[in-house]
Amino acid sequence: MISNIYLLWARLLFKKERKPVLEDLAAWRKRHPIRDTDSDKMVTYLVPIFERKRAPNWSVVQTNLTRTISALRRQSDPRWRMIVCSQDCPDQIAFDDHVQFLKYPASHNGSPDKVQKLRFMARYLAKTEKRDGYAFFLDGDDIPHPDLTRFILEDDNGHGYYLPKGYCFDAGERCLLRPLEEEGDTHTFAWLCGSSHAVRFDTRFDRSQTVHVSLRGDHMQARQNLKSRVGLVLKPVPFPAMIYIVNHGSSDQDILAESDGRKRAHAGLKEVKESEIDDVLGSFGTSVSELSR
Repeated sequence: MISNIYLLWARLLFKKERKPVLEDLAAWRKRHPIRDTDSDKMVTYLVPIFERKRAPNWSVVQTNLTRTISALRRQSDPRWRMIVCSQDCPDQIAFDDHVQFLKYPASHNGSPDKVQKLRFMARYLAKTEKRDGYAFFLDGDDIPHPDLTRFILEDDNGHGYYLPKGYCFDAGERCLLRPLEEEGDTHTFAWLCGSSHAVRFDTRFDRSQTVHVSLRGDHMQARQNLKSRVGLVLKPVPFPAMIYIVNHGSSDQDILAESDGRKRAHAGLKEVKESEIDDVLGSFGTSVSELSR
């Protein structure tokens, strides 16, 4: 009963958030301008994970999350934090000032709830603090490059970033792949992987910027949506900045896919030469054996 009430309230709030923006972006931007960034900015990685009862394997979910946390702890710029959101707190994770847990208040009865958790995290941050920076949408099984945070904060375009370049690691086949394209709107890394967008997130003056998260939409159209809906022009990160872990049996795609994991994993991808794999993974601070656990 409580879950149903919350879900109804969340749907109504979403409609309320997006209505003034979609009806008249220019007027909304006049009231809520994109301001200069603050010297105290940071990148907040928003990480929604499975509800325990929905996870194919809760232990695998935690193992994957542990790898992602380790990758963030390797960041060359310390101005980051990670918010993990779920109905259930992972008991194998050591939370601290950098890595925090936020309890999601409702069950979706087996349906995917990633988008709703991202909105919940954004609203929570806007309600509880006044801070400037970028919100990065990160799945709890992917590996960010050690210099990703540094690039975003040093380049600091005030709008956001997307990742046209990256790699996919097929955990079932133990092979590394790269997208067919590095430019354009399809078959790039940002088109293939949800862990590929950072958007400006400014709660210093009001809570309105949560709409940037709410109106991102599907990751395949996120860059276009953010430009047309909220006036944010995302800039490409110029280097391969993420490893997308696929075919490990414990993701939404593994649950929902009609085809087997290898076919999905390799669609729109080409294999990296075996002689290059160790160097590529080493630049991320990881290895084939680490990603295959």
